[in-house]
Amino acid sequence: MCNGTVQGKHNQYNPLARAATTPWCRDWEDMPVSMYIKVRESITSDLRDGLWGAGQRLPALPDLAKRYGVSIATADRALGMLIAEGVLYRIPKRGTYVSERSVEEMLCTAPIAVAGIGVPSFTNDYAGIIISAFSEMVGKREWYFLDYDGIDSAAERLHGMGALLLLAMAPRPSVVPALEKLAGRGIRVLCTAASLDSKRIHSISVDNRQGILSALNYLSQLGHRRVAFIGTSTESFDTIERLNAFREGCLEFGLDTGAEYAICKDHKLGVQYLVDEAFGEWFGRPGAPTAIISGGNAVSGVILDALSARGISIPQDISVIGFDDSPLFAHLSVPLTVIRQPLAHMGRQAAQILTSPSAAEMPVNLRLPAELVVRMSCTSPRGV
Repeated sequence: MCNGTVQGKHNQYNPLARAATTPWCRDWEDMPVSMYIKVRESITSDLRDGLWGAGQRLPALPDLAKRYGVSIATADRALGMLIAEGVLYRIPKRGTYVSERSVEEMLCTAPIAVAGIGVPSFTNDYAGIIISAFSEMVGKREWYFLDYDGIDSAAERLHGMGALLLLAMAPRPSVVPALEKLAGRGIRVLCTAASLDSKRIHSISVDNRQGILSALNYLSQLGHRRVAFIGTSTESFDTIERLNAFREGCLEFGLDTGAEYAICKDHKLGVQYLVDEAFGEWFGRPGAPTAIISGGNAVSGVILDALSARGISIPQDISVIGFDDSPLFAHLSVPLTVIRQPLAHMGRQAAQILTSPSAAEMPVNLRLPAELVVRMSCTSPRGV
């Protein structure tokens, strides 16, 4: 593992500090993309491919300019960046040489870029734990945060900042093609909360199917037959997998499989309205569910509040299981049973994958087991 010692001028030991205090990547968005950055990117790629080895002299400046189709001044500026980074060094009147520091060694101190959906996506329990564990593994670094809305044009800016590693937090499926392009341009990309069959991108996720099935098995053993699922995004790899596993598990364990019990959609007015709409359909009539599985943390809190507002007691009237844990859930008046993701382990594994010498050769698609943490929010339904 890398043990970088460079302290980022923005993060001050805490990679979340900049996200919480500075508009993410606003300085990047205003930064023009210049040709010399593209040349630097091309030279770095050629070095990684072994075109020039350690200690070898590069071609003369006019020849480099011709090779990359730019002016001598542009080629010289690109070399200057690589010299400043320690990748190359120059001996007056002799030429420019490849330093003994390999591209892999550069990764041990390179800044880290993290992509998400706005600053809140970097500061919630999920991202915070992963980023903190990742940071502990790679040492003190400079961190840059960017929104997925600008990911299509991020390659030159990432290279300009010297950020060769990108941690993509829970990307939407529609974002993956842009991440593939980044990986094709020399950026090492790892996605969390996404299991990808990609030839360029690494991915690490929890085994959503195993987690949901373990929860359904537990509820069926308690005697539940009407179990509901609420997810909030059709643009989430995790939620889609959890919904599919829920439908599969209902059949496997002989539970009611009515479509009204499996809800997963993007409500235009937000999670609260989605939950209220579902509860309006379920409760106050025969056949209401006796247990609910939440599709994620954002839904779990809303479900608990909505049940309390309707005077529905947990677990006497209804059992609840949340997907994802939070420090608060164990300390509620009725501690919440959850399907826990090993987020700290996920962060450490992500760091090892991205900084591994073999990371450029074969993408890794890693699945980690989920854990059903039984607390006090589930019991047998009335009459069982």
